[in-house]
Amino acid sequence: MIPSDIRLYTWLDVEEVLLRLQNQGDWPSWLVWARAYWDGLTLGIRTGAQAPADSWLRETFDPRFDPDRQAIILESLESTREHQRLLSSGH
Repeated sequence: MIPSDIRLYTWLDVEEVLLRLQNQGDWPSWLVWARAYWDGLTLGIRTGAQAPADSWLRETFDPRFDPDRQAIILESLESTREHQRLLSSGH
């Protein structure tokens, strides 16, 4: 879970969270690589790790992960669902 004092304004903030986890040795064994770009987050995972990857994303970015849209919710002036800024995720 992301601490409440961390704000996710852009993909660079998401990348910072991933780098912190990697440096702390908190990456799961099935995660080979992770790349955040302006248009989305992509994870390289081992074969058969789809379900654990989905769970890890939900847990890691909770409460800022929308499992229905498979996206990380970025900070926004608008708080309504239809105006949320999203960073899509894929693996």
